[in-house]
Amino acid sequence: MALLVVVVTAVLGAMDTGRRLSDEGRRLAMSALAAELLMARVAHVDDEALTSEAWYASFTHPPTQGGWHGHQEQAGSIRGGRDAMLPLLGEDYQDFNLSVSAVAGFQQLSAPLSVRIDGVRVDVQAASSDGRTLTTISRFVPLPQHLAQVTP
Repeated sequence: MALLVVVVTAVLGAMDTGRRLSDEGRRLAMSALAAELLMARVAHVDDEALTSEAWYASFTHPPTQGGWHGHQEQAGSIRGGRDAMLPLLGEDYQDFNLSVSAVAGFQQLSAPLSVRIDGVRVDVQAASSDGRTLTTISRFVPLPQHLAQVTP
């Protein structure tokens, strides 16, 4: 009987650990998907009517000035866009905080091309309510060619 109790206890403990690990994996996957959705919103800029300065500002200025740098979405208020009238994403996407950081910079391609590409580095971070980073996604968004100033 004692052996049966030990075996059942061990099996139930293993099942509980497996369930907790599965829940954490699901949470990490959801945070990555929510960060990707936010990154898609940030990177989507209609650049046809912009100058290069306005293009940079649309990323690097704070949200109060029409940019994305410093944008935050708190747990329970994550939407499919910036507009407060848009519906909230599903419950699985509401368990963490999202934040955006955007800094102007460049990428230098090495020889034989030796080309400098100007643009913006965008980081989207998903963090738990206790501040633990769950996911960070970084992308370099190049300045569109028609906005780049060509120098001879």
